[in-house]
Amino acid sequence: MKFLNHIPIVNNGVFVYDLDIKKDYSKYYKSLKYSTASGSSNMSESMSVINKVPEIKKEIELSCNHFISEILSMECDYHIYNSWFTLTKPNCDSEAHAHTNSWISGVYYPEHNKDFNIIFYNDFNNFY
Repeated sequence: MKFLNHIPIVNNGVFVYDLDIKKDYSKYYKSLKYSTASGSSNMSESMSVINKVPEIKKEIELSCNHFISEILSMECDYHIYNSWFTLTKPNCDSEAHAHTNSWISGVYYPEHNKDFNIIFYNDFNNFY
């Protein structure tokens, strides 16, 4: 038997939920302390950044609630254990990585950028 957290619930698909955030938080993003995560990316030192931004946390929770109840047709309690910001230098990439301690992972981008691309992948051979 395989554990549920190792099996993708959505295969080759992305759940999209538009967050209703009106305020510009760019000053907050820039005020955070960042450490180098890889050659072209920096990760916030805080691993619970949304706890300091109630409006963003509320919207992310609404998105999670919608996904769990309306898309998965489930009822469950959940907890957001980690949240961080990543800054990637222009024309650079973040390294591919997995969120192994999560059964739902999400990405929120506060600014629209027409040149931005994101790639999701499944590595079925790596369960760690």
